[in-house]
Parts: sequence; C-alpha cells; structure tokens
Amino acid sequence: MNGSLHQAGPRAEQPAVPENAAPEVSAPGNGAAGTTPAMETEKPPEPAWKKTLKFILRFGVSAGILTYIICTRDIEWRDFTLVKPWCLAVSFLCIYTQLALTAVRWFTLLRAAGVKCSFREAFSLQMQGMFFSQFLPGGSVGGDVVKAGILATRTPPGGKFNVVFSIFVDRLCGLGSLLIALLGTCLICRATIAQFPEGQRNGLLVMCAVCGALLCVVIFVFFSDLLYKVKFFKFFLDIADRITKDTFKRAANAVALYRRRWKMLLAWIVATTLVFFPVLGMPVWLLANGFENVQEAAPASVEQAADASATDETVRDIAVAVPGEQAAKVSEAARPEPKRDFLSCLMISNVSQTIAAIPGSFGGTGTRDIAGVEMMTAMGFSKKESGVIPILVTMLTLLVALSCSVFFIFDRGKRAGKR
Repeated sequence: MNGSLHQAGPRAEQPAVPENAAPEVSAPGNGAAGTTPAMETEKPPEPAWKKTLKFILRFGVSAGILTYIICTRDIEWRDFTLVKPWCLAVSFLCIYTQLALTAVRWFTLLRAAGVKCSFREAFSLQMQGMFFSQFLPGGSVGGDVVKAGILATRTPPGGKFNVVFSIFVDRLCGLGSLLIALLGTCLICRATIAQFPEGQRNGLLVMCAVCGALLCVVIFVFFSDLLYKVKFFKFFLDIADRITKDTFKRAANAVALYRRRWKMLLAWIVATTLVFFPVLGMPVWLLANGFENVQEAAPASVEQAADASATDETVRDIAVAVPGEQAAKVSEAARPEPKRDFLSCLMISNVSQTIAAIPGSFGGTGTRDIAGVEMMTAMGFSKKESGVIPILVTMLTLLVALSCSVFFIFDRGKRAGKR
C-alpha cells in the first residue's frame, strides 16, 4: 500500500446517475473527455474575532470541566503517579496504533474516489489532522479542514470535492462504527447497567436511544442519491443544486460511487467496530487495572462520607446511620466491586468517545472526561480512580496529538522546499 494511487477506472465503473437527474459531474482523474468538473465554490474566510471567540469558549468549557473534576474528586498531582509506568507506555502505543489504522482506512477511501495520493502522504496528513483536531478551536472539524486544505493544494482543479468527500465518508464510517460499538457493548453489559444508580442508568438508556436514531441517519446518508429518483425530492434538490452549483448532485454521485464499493465499506465498518475501538479502549482497561490502591482521606463529617462514597440510596442510609469516623469505612465497604473487566472498560471508552464527538469542547477534552467519571463512578470505582483515569487518557491523547506535530513540521518544510 505504500505506492501511489492509480487513477479512477474507466467510465464503466462510475456510479449510475439517478434517473431524471442533472448530468453527472465526473470524478477527477477518470480520463473522460468532454466533461468539465463543476465549479467549486469556496466559503469566505471566517473573521478572526469569531475564531478567537470560539477558541476562548471551547477552551473555557474544557478547562472548566477538568477543574471541576479535579476539585470535586480531591485529586492531587501525586495521584497521577499511582499508575504503573508500563501501563502508561502501552496505553500511549494503543492510541497511536488506532490513529495509524484510521490513516489506512482513509487511504483506501481516497483511492476509491480516484484521488492520487501516496500512503506516506495520507499517513502524514492523518497525523497532522490529529494534531490540529486537538489544538485548533474547530476540534475534529478543524483537523479535517487542514487535511482537506493541504491535499486540495496538490489536487488538480475539479478534484477538491472528492478529497473533501473522502474525509466525510471516513468520518461517517468512524461515526457509524462508534455507534454500533456503543450499542453493542451496552447490550452485552446490560446486566452491569441494570446495577447503575437510577440517574446514570436512565441517562445511558436515553443516550442509546439517541445513538440508535443517529445510526439510522448515517445509513440514510449512504442512500441519499436515491432521492433523485423521487420526483418530489428531486424538485427541491434541483433548486438546491442551482443555488449551490451542483453541490448536492456531486455529493449524490460520490455517495453512489462509495456505495458501489459496499464490500470495502462494510469491511472497514466491521474492522473499525471490532478492532479500532477495542484498541482505543485498551488504555482505560490498562489504567483501571494498573492503578494502585489509594487511601482516600476520611471526610470531616458523616454527611460528607455519605455523599462522597455512596453510589445509591441504600449505601447513603447505611453511612448516615453509623456515627463517627466509621461512616467512611462502612460506605467504602458497601460500594460495589469495581468492574475492571475489558468489556466494561470498553463500554466506558465508547461512551466517552461518543460524548466527546459532541461539539462544544476543545477537541473533546473535558466532555470525554466527565463522561468517563460518571461511568466509572456508576461501576463502583473510587473517587480518585474515577477522576484520575479519564484525565490520564486525555493527557495521553494530547501527548499523541502533540507528537503528530512533527509530521506537520517536516511536511511544511518539504512544501516550502518545493516552492
């Protein structure tokens, strides 16, 4: 896979145009004569003050959530040293491995769209996207914009849309796989979920319902070109195409192109669900089992012991009923045994990654952590563990992203040398 990509095949392999649809916009590099790619429109750049404001707001949300976790969980800096070093090292490698696997997936999608790009270049751009997704205000979208922008400068006129849509389809594959993985792990761990406190249990059930509906939307997107065959929808789509200069038509043609390669898409969805996300869930499992026991400070009052340690109403009642300093010990003993098996940790990771995909935070930092805290608390982990482990996963993710800046530095120098 390290060679350059071949151009798209002959016309016979191009997706069929929906009935009564406008003329198809050919993909770049198909060698077809007599076809002209539709004009590609570019949105005006966003004002600098808006970018700065978004940066400040997202950073504030992430910093605020992390501060809240650290303060409410009584976390000290020495608590981050209680994890075995080899668990941290292997966790770092797992995050990096999952990122490398996504680069392979995107590379095959670029090839399917007829975009000429070597695997080395696709791998480098994927790493650069990871860096910018964590340190740009736009989050994962910001990383995608950088990838598309860099590759578009090296793509012939008319091919930028295929570059952008390959990233879009890659995101759809990842999102669909994440939703399947989340619903699957929740189904397998339904006995564990049944033991959650009522608030966390109901919240997770609502989340599963929303994710199920969202998965239906993802599936619908892959068949959106079929709407051109329905006169009612085609009428409005034609109007939208005239306004946007065939944007919807090109999207429909690209969807049909990828759907013709349904075996490839299905293989990647299965691989992402069964390999990519389990690899990404390994750090939670490693840290949960490599975290040394922590002797938490005894609370100043019986009420504080009940609030801090109890995970349901029964445990709180027991803690309040016992006078003196024994309240904390009773609460600690009454807390259920933490779920440290791999499937439970994988469910924690899948829930956290899904929440992190919601816009509003700085690259998912903060929202991913609070989801992990709630899940681990519901599974019986101590205050220290449920606070430190999610933050450690975020720190490792940021460290991986920071190391990816090397690819941007060297690629930038390469492009500067070409000029």
